[in-house]
Amino acid sequence: MSRSGELTKKTLIITVGRISTQFITFLLLPLYTALLSTEEYGTVDLVITLVQLFIPVISLMIDQGAFRYLLNVKDDEQRKSTISSSFLALSILSIVALIVYSIVAPFISTPYKIWFILISLVMFLQIARGLNFTSEYALGSFVCSASTIILNVVCIAILRMNAIGMLFATFAGNLICCIFMFFRLHICEYIAIK
Repeated sequence: MSRSGELTKKTLIITVGRISTQFITFLLLPLYTALLSTEEYGTVDLVITLVQLFIPVISLMIDQGAFRYLLNVKDDEQRKSTISSSFLALSILSIVALIVYSIVAPFISTPYKIWFILISLVMFLQIARGLNFTSEYALGSFVCSASTIILNVVCIAILRMNAIGMLFATFAGNLICCIFMFFRLHICEYIAIK
C-alpha cells in the first residue's frame, strides 16, 4: 500500500474510534443532567478539567515523547529502551505526584480531591500509536470510553453514587484501558530493568 493510502487508512481508523466514543459520551448527557445536581455535575466537570490541565505537568508529556521516539525506532532493542525509560520515568513522576498530593491534600476542602490524583495517574495509549498499532490505539480508545460509559450507567443510574460514581467510572474506565493496552500490546516484553 502506498504511503498516502496507509496514512488515509490510519487516519480513518483513529477518526472512527474517536468519533464513536465521543458520540456515545454525548448520548449519556441526559443521564448526567437527570440524575446529578448542577453542583455535582459542575464539580465533576471541574475535577476532570483540572486533571486534563495537570496531566502535562505531572507526566512532563513523556507519553508524547515516547510516541515521537517510537515512530523512528527501527529495532527491538531501541523499542525496549524507549518504553522502559518512559515507563520508569512515568512511575517515578507518579510517585512524586502522590507525595506532593499527600502534602497538599490536607489544605484542600473538597470530598472529591482523591479522584483528582487517581484519574491523572492512568495513561497508556500513546505507546500504541508509537509502535504503529493504529487499530489497537482506536480499540483502546473505544474500550476506555465503553467501560467508562457502562460504569457511569451502573454507578449513577443503578447504584445512585452521584458525582462519586461518575468520578469512579472515569478512573476505572481509564484503568481498564491501561490494563487492556498493557496486555494487548505485550508491554511487559518491552520493559527491561537494565
